[in-house]
Amino acid sequence: MAIANPSQDLLVNSALAADLLLGVEDAAERYIERVTTRPSTISVTTSSRRNDGKQSVQNPASDKTEQGKIANEIVSITLEQKSENKQAVFNAVLKGNKKNIISLVEKVLADGSSPDQVIEETLIPAINEVGRLYDQQIYFLPQLISGAEAMKRSIDYLEPMLKKEDNSKNKITIVIATVAGDIHDIGKNLVSLMLKNYGFRVIDLGKDVATEKILQVAKEENADIIALSALMTTTMMEMKNVVAKAKEQGLKSKIIIGGAVVTESYCEEIGADGYSEDAQSAVALVRRLMEVS
Repeated sequence: MAIANPSQDLLVNSALAADLLLGVEDAAERYIERVTTRPSTISVTTSSRRNDGKQSVQNPASDKTEQGKIANEIVSITLEQKSENKQAVFNAVLKGNKKNIISLVEKVLADGSSPDQVIEETLIPAINEVGRLYDQQIYFLPQLISGAEAMKRSIDYLEPMLKKEDNSKNKITIVIATVAGDIHDIGKNLVSLMLKNYGFRVIDLGKDVATEKILQVAKEENADIIALSALMTTTMMEMKNVVAKAKEQGLKSKIIIGGAVVTESYCEEIGADGYSEDAQSAVALVRRLMEVS
């Protein structure tokens, strides 16, 4: 093994960056947390250039920026009047701890909480906090995804235990799909996951879905929302086709769009009901549209 000084921030940050590039599990979260709490900078001074081009590494005046302080305090967020086990579940979602989330949920259930209570009192507040941190750019996409996946794993575990009440008719139904000709679905999958985590009934049709199928399923399921995704400028034009045909057929479903190349102005141009730039804002958009309708 290499002989290295773990107190050198640049060295440790570089090692974590290497793990990230190599695809090591949870490397993205570790890297982001490290560089936001202990950033390091490389500055090349005039004197260092004369010294055979050697670079000098400098740490900022303070090891912790204001953002770093907030990141460090995340794990200590407390839920008022909640048990230690509930706090552990809350923090597991916050930190994207997918490995231990089930065992932690089991402990909360053993304490006497019902599956519904675990979801409403612990999991939902936790994912809301993840969303807040993401909105404030304290968290980034890898942390958002990890938190959503940790919550999904716990929801999947709790779902069979929930009371078997047919309340699907009362849930907001969303049909989501990547439009015809587009085979990209990473962003769409994240949006679908986040919407499910917030309790919406989501019907994910996948990628490269024909307009006719999207509208047909929306009719059959009496969808409140049709969510469309596209990554390419060539396929985003299909969104306009979906909107036009939905209006021709008199569908009452509201249509929202998103994707790397999609913009707010394009949303207005084609007559869609809303534009979302990411998964977290998609949740807020659906809530806003449903409050209005």
